[in-house]
Amino acid sequence: IKGRLAKAQRILSRRARRAKQEHRPLRTSKNYQKQRLLVAKLYAQVFERRRDFLHNVSTTLIKNHDFVAAEELRSKNMLKNHALA
Repeated sequence: IKGRLAKAQRILSRRARRAKQEHRPLRTSKNYQKQRLLVAKLYAQVFERRRDFLHNVSTTLIKNHDFVAAEELRSKNMLKNHALA
């Protein structure tokens, strides 16, 4: 999907450049608007895939482990301690 998104963005950029050369506002250029919607759909697909992956990872962690802890580490403070640096 990354390749399709890159290609769609290139086409969108080309359409915008062409419309500006012909002194047309982007709002009225139909092909630009169609391509913009296509790029938006691809972005939405990428967003959904990433969110689904995070959901699956978190669900797997919770199902397979009894205790999950999160810790906030400050690297600047750790560097002051020679045992941790």
